[in-house]
Amino acid sequence: MAAILLLSGCSSLQFAYNRLDWLISYQLGHFVSWTDSQEELLSQILEQQLRWHRSSQLPIYASWLQNLRTSLNTDTRLTVQDLDSYEADLRAMYSQLVHQLSPAAAKLLSTLNITQIEQFMTALEQRNREFYEERVAISERAQRAYRVKQMLEQIERWLGEVTPRQRQRVESWAATLELSSAETLAFRQHWQKAFRALLQQRQVADFQRQLRDFALAPEALQTSALRLKRQHNLQLFKLLLRDIYGQLNSGQQQYLDNRLQTLSGDFIELAAQ
Repeated sequence: MAAILLLSGCSSLQFAYNRLDWLISYQLGHFVSWTDSQEELLSQILEQQLRWHRSSQLPIYASWLQNLRTSLNTDTRLTVQDLDSYEADLRAMYSQLVHQLSPAAAKLLSTLNITQIEQFMTALEQRNREFYEERVAISERAQRAYRVKQMLEQIERWLGEVTPRQRQRVESWAATLELSSAETLAFRQHWQKAFRALLQQRQVADFQRQLRDFALAPEALQTSALRLKRQHNLQLFKLLLRDIYGQLNSGQQQYLDNRLQTLSGDFIELAAQ
C-alpha cells in the first residue's frame, strides 16, 4: 500500500501502475543479473501477482480511501486514536501482501546462485554507503533540515501549499525528533547480514516460511535503542498530522478531498481494467 501511495505522486498513477511489471523488473535489475530462465520466471510471477493485486487489493484500497474521505468530511477533528486505527489498517494490508507474495518470492530467490547473491549484497552495500553519505555523515542541523524539507514535500503533495504557521509546526516537529540515522545505518547493515544468512537457507523446505517471517517482523532486528527512538518519532509524527489537520484552511481541505477522491477513483478504474 505504501508503494502505491508513493506511485500516487506520479503524474499519472494509472500509467505507472499499468507498467509496474516493467518498473519492478527494472529495479530488480539493479541488484541481480538474471539468467534467461530466471527472467522468464520473474515475468510469470509478476503477471500472476499483479493480476491478483489488481483484482483483489485495489478495490480494498479504493474502499479504504473512500471511508477515510467520508470520515474526514464528517469530523473536523483528527485524533491520535484515529491515526492509530489507520496505521493498523495499513499494517494489515502489508501483512496480506507479504503472505500472498512470500511463496512466489521464495521460489524466485531459491534460484539464485552464489555469484548473484554476492551481486545482491554488493548492491545493498552501495546503498548503505549512499545512506551514510546523505544521512549520517552530515551535521545534526543538516539532518533536521533534511527532515523538514522531506516532510514539507509530503504535506504539499496532499494539501497543496502550506501556510507559514504549518511550516513553523513542521520545524518544531523536526527540532524534537530523536535523530536515528546512525542507528538506522547499523540496522540496515544488520538486516543485510541476516538476509544473507537467510539466503543460505534458500534450498530448505522451510525457506518460504522463514522469508515470510523475516519480511513481517523487520523490527526484530532493531536494537532496543532504535526501537524506542522510532516509537518516539512515530508518536511525534501522529501529533504533527493531528495539528496540521487542525490548521487546514478551506483550500487545503478541498485539495485533500480531491486527492483522496482521485486516488480512490484511479484504483477503481485500474481494478476494472
